Formats: sequence, structure tokens, C-alpha cells
Amino acid sequence: MKTISVFLFLFFSFFVIATESPSNNIVKKHFVLANRYYVSKILQEAFGPNSFKIIEDNILQKGSIFGGPCDIYEQIRIGKKKYENKADTLCFQGKQEFNFPIQKEPNTIREALMNKTCTTLTKNSTTLNFFINRLGYVNKLNEGTFEKIVGNFHWNESRKGQLIKGLKSIGEKYPDQNQKIKLLIFYSCIDPTWHLL
Repeated sequence: MKTISVFLFLFFSFFVIATESPSNNIVKKHFVLANRYYVSKILQEAFGPNSFKIIEDNILQKGSIFGGPCDIYEQIRIGKKKYENKADTLCFQGKQEFNFPIQKEPNTIREALMNKTCTTLTKNSTTLNFFINRLGYVNKLNEGTFEKIVGNFHWNESRKGQLIKGLKSIGEKYPDQNQKIKLLIFYSCIDPTWHLL
């Protein structure tokens, strides 16, 4: 239940940031969400090469939900089911993916897929350990640890600071450090504000 309530908090805070910030006019005019390629790249860098299949299934193959057309020149077909280059390209469902929008509006399915992806990545010991190993040795949770966790996703310093404040309050509620780090990674991952470009 705590996971759902925090997820809903983060989801709604995304819209508050987007609509009630001091720079409201700028945000409304430049409200752009990252597409499937950007989101996938950030997640794969954070969770390592073993995360690719999870990310591919939940995000890369969902261009109609996340946006991001595939490159019309990426795959050259020379016959039915015959390719000049590898068939394994990012045009998963063929030519219709050339027409996907560059980015999509926020939607519930996108958030559900992100929740599923982040849950799977943090429950998988290989991908979670990859992330934790990138943090380096963590003796005690401090500002630097929070910064490292959030920095895997966020490029925007002001949003990064807001998330760090929220994570500190979450972190204080769990006595076990390993569980705490896992939850902090999960909440950073599902936070929708890092998708806002």
C-alpha cells in the first residue's frame, strides 16, 4: 500500500511541477516528455546490460505509448523476411513505427509500464546490484548517496533537489540499509519528473 501511495504522490507531483511552477508559461509552452529511446537509454545505463530485455519489453516496444519513431533508414529489406542488415532493429512492428510521434503526452499506461519496469529492475538481483555497484561503497546514507542515486535519472538540478528531499523522508522510515537503498532506487526510477525535458 505504501508503494502505491508514494507512486500516486510522485505521479501527481509531476503535474503540479508542470502546471504550478513559477515559470508556468515556459513549462506550458515547452512541456516535452522523453520518448522511448531516451527513457530506455537512461534505464539501461543505470541498471546495466542485463536490463535490456526488461526495458525492451516494457518501453522500447511501446512506441505508441512513449513516442519515438524508428529510423526509416535503420532496416533495409531486400525481400519478404530478408534483410540487408540485421532484422534485430528498433522498428519492432514494422513500417507503422516510422509514423509514431516524437513524444507523447503523459498517460496512465505509460506510468503503469514505468512502475512495472522499475519494480522488475529493482527486484532482479543482477540489475539491482549493477546499480548499487555504480554507487560505490555505501557505509551510511548521506547527501552524497542520495545525489548519486537521483543523478542516475535526473539532469535537472532543481527537480533533483526536490526529489532528494522526498527521498530523505522515505529513507528515515526504514531501519534496514539495504532495503532503504532498494526503495530509494525504486522511487527515483518511477519518479515521472525525470522524463520532463
